[in-house]
Amino acid sequence: MTDVTLFYEKEHAWIGYNVTGHFVMVTWTTSPISDEYRDTLEMLIEAMKQFKTGKLVVDNRKAGALLPADQEWTFKDWHARALAAGHTHVAIIQSPDIFSQISAVDVMGHVTIPTTFFDNAEDAVMWIADFR
Repeated sequence: MTDVTLFYEKEHAWIGYNVTGHFVMVTWTTSPISDEYRDTLEMLIEAMKQFKTGKLVVDNRKAGALLPADQEWTFKDWHARALAAGHTHVAIIQSPDIFSQISAVDVMGHVTIPTTFFDNAEDAVMWIADFR
């Protein structure tokens, strides 16, 4: 992807800002353990604040299913803080793993922002970039 400013990079994920589409993207490169997952989501809040955008693309193609405790933390704790930081829309690129898909759908069923699931990055980026 072009026009991306790297914000955060670890073995399990990276976060970047897409200048052209004015959105933050997190790409999971492996299935994170709980601490890695939560640390990365905390950095997502910081990235949304720094780049002044609430638009988020989540690339789950290499992520596994979340633990139930991490699912609950996401929609009971993190989501409210992300909204306060300006989070407005999310495009999720689904993993081919059915358990990861179920996990993502379950978490997003508890949130209050426009959310759409995609099979590929191109469609997710086009959808999120349409919001200004």
